[in-house]
Amino acid sequence: MIKQIFQHIRKYLQTNDSWLFLAVFLVLSAERAVNTAPHNWRQYLFCLLTLLVFYSPVLTFEHLKEKIKRQFTGWRYVLFWMVVFVGYSGFITWLAQDVLNDYLPFFGLNDYFIGLWFALASLDLAIEANTYWIRQKKITLWLKKIGIDRAILLTMLLFSILFSMMAVSNLETFYATEVIMTSLHLSEVFRHFFLFVAFTIQFFLIYASLYFFYWLNDKVLIPHILKVRGILVYAIAIIGSIALFFPILAQILVSLPLVRKAPALLPEQTLEVFTELNVLFPFIVIIFSLPIIVALQWFQQAHEITQLERQQVEQELNLLKQQINPHFFFNTLNNLYSLSLEKSDQSPEVILQLSELMRYVIYKGKEKEVSVQEEVNYLQDYLKLQKIRLYKKFDLTFEEDIAEHSMKIPPLLLIILLENAFKHGIEPAEGNCFLNIEVKSDAQRLVFRCENSFEPILSKHKGIGLENLHRRLELLFPDRHRLTTEAQGTTFTANLAVWTV
Repeated sequence: MIKQIFQHIRKYLQTNDSWLFLAVFLVLSAERAVNTAPHNWRQYLFCLLTLLVFYSPVLTFEHLKEKIKRQFTGWRYVLFWMVVFVGYSGFITWLAQDVLNDYLPFFGLNDYFIGLWFALASLDLAIEANTYWIRQKKITLWLKKIGIDRAILLTMLLFSILFSMMAVSNLETFYATEVIMTSLHLSEVFRHFFLFVAFTIQFFLIYASLYFFYWLNDKVLIPHILKVRGILVYAIAIIGSIALFFPILAQILVSLPLVRKAPALLPEQTLEVFTELNVLFPFIVIIFSLPIIVALQWFQQAHEITQLERQQVEQELNLLKQQINPHFFFNTLNNLYSLSLEKSDQSPEVILQLSELMRYVIYKGKEKEVSVQEEVNYLQDYLKLQKIRLYKKFDLTFEEDIAEHSMKIPPLLLIILLENAFKHGIEPAEGNCFLNIEVKSDAQRLVFRCENSFEPILSKHKGIGLENLHRRLELLFPDRHRLTTEAQGTTFTANLAVWTV
């Protein structure tokens, strides 16, 4: 029971955005309770309840966002979004300022709701942009290229440049007082450009001296000492490393002209090499970097495990495809063999039609995605082949309503249901039989319906095709598909719906 609750919570946090807006309301309520008297629970809960009531349509929209996207596509979704985040939020802003302002004294500022008006809309747009970048894997690739070490070095360089610009802009106070500079003048930077470059190099050396101990902890002490020898040997290694390296680095730092001439930069005690502060700084860097490094390494290991799991899923999908394709062609070749024995005039046409199907399977089947229109064309070619090779007549309807022809789906996703209808419904039928097919799609959803006649007594065995389809859907569309089959009398119906976003 508890495990299921945690699974639902995890799924909610990963797939729903309404809790992000709830977090904003919690922060704002806490901020109002802290900064506006009386500072008590009543103030906090009253503010939170007011926000939840006023912005309940916004929370509802966020909670049902994915369903709304499936129902309203394109400009209709944009219009719906504008109504909620621009129209309704604007109305609430006007209501709170002009009508209810006297009844909501705890909000304090008149522009409080104006800020929320822009903040909530901006937050939703930022979430959409973040989701897009994650799906495009651009953020992951960018972070992978940069890496944590390069990011730290780049940050050090940027701070070095910034502080150098400020130092050059305030040369007199920088050398004469113990006050850190706050103003920035680009004209002074260009005027003392070579001094600016010298300051940048020296600032970077100061940061690099501390970065060295982070690097030592990350590359040597944690992976080769802590993980292999344990915490006791790791603690001794920390002390020994500081004793070995801090005099050298401290000597470099106290020799820098920037450090000797600027009292605001470092405490006077650090101008000597062997001082307590010069020992304390690297110790602080190592201790505080320990949990950060361990966390980063854990995330890296988790990422590698995820990659391995993804590779296993891809291998399983490829294996399922290999099981599906021979299953279909085996039946077709058996029927072709029967036609050849009868020396049917339709044999060449069947061979030609079969070659078209094989071309799709061989070339398109290797791809991860194909357009819906290509998959539908494949189904229509399959139906043409069945019409040629079957002697019996059957009623066939094929309804196609594709709003977005370029929508991408995995190849060979729908053929199993169609083949299943022929294998267990049309082919063994002794009397009249029928097959009704319906394909619908928009920018987010694909719906496939297959209804056929069948003989219940002859159709008790569950084939490998449907089992493979179930497994493929679980791997490709987790929590984003619905496959149902129903048998009523002599009619069998299969409904498949998948959501691509």
